[in-house]
Amino acid sequence: WMFFKDYAKFFQNKIGNYSNQKHKPSAILVLISYKLISYGIFLTPFFTTYSDNLKEFIFSFLLMHFTSGITLALIFALAHLVEKTHFPEPNHEGTIENSWAVHQLYTTANFSVKSKLTHFITGGLNTQIEHHLFPNVCSIHYRHIAPIVKKTAKDFNLPYYEYPSFYMALKSHINFLKLMGNSPKASVKPTMHNNG
Repeated sequence: WMFFKDYAKFFQNKIGNYSNQKHKPSAILVLISYKLISYGIFLTPFFTTYSDNLKEFIFSFLLMHFTSGITLALIFALAHLVEKTHFPEPNHEGTIENSWAVHQLYTTANFSVKSKLTHFITGGLNTQIEHHLFPNVCSIHYRHIAPIVKKTAKDFNLPYYEYPSFYMALKSHINFLKLMGNSPKASVKPTMHNNG
């Protein structure tokens, strides 16, 4: 991402709902400027600390990215790859039966919502349901929105999956992996509502 993928995605013709996007020269300048700032912020400490030893510089830089990558992967695994979440398959026309918002409720789980530390460390991604439903809302509000979303889901007889702690979510993820290892189709649960 840091050295190649950001640029590739920026100049790609189609991403999600956007197609044939042509960027103004000013947007390209902004990208390059912010990337240079990013390189300065992330590379300068490593370079100044390990300027005499290139191997230590490369190792420490890669270790930083490995650690952040594993952390992010774990956060998303606990939010989506757990026993409670569903994996609805598209119908013969290639569409999912539920509306977008209902689909988010079936396929996503929260963990450690009451923990301020977890919320800080994950940047609010432990409240993944709210992250999906309200992508334009700042993550500092997710913990406060969560009870409202939970009550609304209950009012409409929709699921709201959550694990009280990181440990319980991790345990569920491990159980999910065991289940998938024994039977690949075991976790594909049918979707129960059609609120499209």
